[in-house]
Amino acid sequence: MASYEKKNKNKKRVVVITNGPDPAYVEEYDFVSKKFTFSGIFPVLFLDEEKIIDANGAGDAFAGGFLSMYMTGKSLDKCVTAVRFL
Repeated sequence: MASYEKKNKNKKRVVVITNGPDPAYVEEYDFVSKKFTFSGIFPVLFLDEEKIIDANGAGDAFAGGFLSMYMTGKSLDKCVTAVRFL
């Protein structure tokens, strides 16, 4: 996925794969150097079940947190774990 064609090849492509309670995987592809950078496997931060009110929108919340950190230039590991900084 990371190496699919794109118009602006001066910017790296970031791919984040989440899978519910399983860890998230993050990878970057540099179109200039044609190299992949694996940023890591990030475990999910679990809450006690009684603290969960509603899981609807959990993926959207993750994406929002990730993008808010990414757009301010934070490292990918900080972007993936953005919720830990709230």
